[in-house]
Amino acid sequence: MAPEQALGQPATPATDVFALGAPAVYAAGGTPSFGECPESVALYRTVHEQPDLTRVPAELRTLLGQCLAKEPAERSTTSALIEAVRRHPAIGSQVRFADGWLPTAVRTELSRHDELPEPPAERHAQPTVTATAVPLPRRAEGLSPHRHRPGPAHQETRSLDRANGRRTRPSRRRTCPVTGSALGTRASS
Repeated sequence: MAPEQALGQPATPATDVFALGAPAVYAAGGTPSFGECPESVALYRTVHEQPDLTRVPAELRTLLGQCLAKEPAERSTTSALIEAVRRHPAIGSQVRFADGWLPTAVRTELSRHDELPEPPAERHAQPTVTATAVPLPRRAEGLSPHRHRPGPAHQETRSLDRANGRRTRPSRRRTCPVTGSALGTRASS
């Protein structure tokens, strides 16, 4: 995932370049671009740290480093990437595939499209939408935050002081009945 996606920004063609660069680093160097780690750590590193390109062959470091730039505007364009591949001495000006790798019909169709692709005229028709925080409903005054049914132990009641006939103030202390199974013990009979 590109840094801008992790930050909730819309995906662009530069996001695709980042998505190409990450597995390319893994293929070229044998390790993930942000290290062997849990996904949450890799996501943090993607946003805040530079990729580890030490195991990538020297002739690919600059190109793949540009693919993994933090800022989308600093990444190579797709046209520049295709041109860089075509300039590589192992590829030459025409993209070739190993025999038997693709079906003949697919190879034939691909060979008809030697021109570089044009960049998209406009961004995606619909931008990527990120989740927004939804405020939780406010708790009604006087209701317990617990999701249990209030019983006599939870109700504040005024009791009558039998000695002098006056009502006493309710206790501010609340109790909650707990079953033995909730505590992991068996109730004794």
